[in-house]
Amino acid sequence: MKKRALTLGVGVKKSELIRAGLSALSGMTDAAFKKALASVPTIKTGRPAKD
Repeated sequence: MKKRALTLGVGVKKSELIRAGLSALSGMTDAAFKKALASVPTIKTGRPAKD
């Protein structure tokens, strides 16, 4: 996303991207918000086991 912003001529920090994403999510309808949440894969939390 940072590279995409740079190609548009906008330099952004990771925290700015996160805040922009949260702002975009908060402006969505409930249906769009639910669809966006469903499109994100669930990842396993915690550290991977040591081999």
